[in-house]
Amino acid sequence: MAYKDPSKKKETKKKPQNKDKKNKKQKTKEQEKKKQKDEQEKKENKKQKEKDSKKEQKESKKQTKKEIPEFSPGDSIKVYQEVERSGKTYTQIFKGIVIARKHGKGQSATFTVRGKTIDGVGIEKIFPLHLPAIQKIEVVKRHKVRRSKLYYLRNHKKKLKERK
Repeated sequence: MAYKDPSKKKETKKKPQNKDKKNKKQKTKEQEKKKQKDEQEKKENKKQKEKDSKKEQKESKKQTKKEIPEFSPGDSIKVYQEVERSGKTYTQIFKGIVIARKHGKGQSATFTVRGKTIDGVGIEKIFPLHLPAIQKIEVVKRHKVRRSKLYYLRNHKKKLKERK
């Protein structure tokens, strides 16, 4: 083994402290700049989202219909729907009892109408409330019911009492 002389100590290089302080200052400045940029981006994103939501609200107002009569489950109604076949457009009338209304009065609101049975098979249609193809909805009769969903009418052919 080689003999090590204790008088010779390893010389360690000491970095001057001034450079360390400068590096720390630069790092903190960079971090502050990044934080400021991030905050600005967040603010811009919020503004953009607000603008987008306002645009969507305006568009949804345009798409919703204003002339919708009040009807509820149990009412007999006629739905006048515009249909296009072989290049011609005509009005198709669907008459039946409203079985259900879903999703309130908003843009995604729907109602289910059960029409006449043909050869023991019942016909049901689900209409979006604000469908542009619907020209008008006409209430024929109002019936007194105690349920909001009248799915039991699928199985039982019971007469509904008229509402006064």
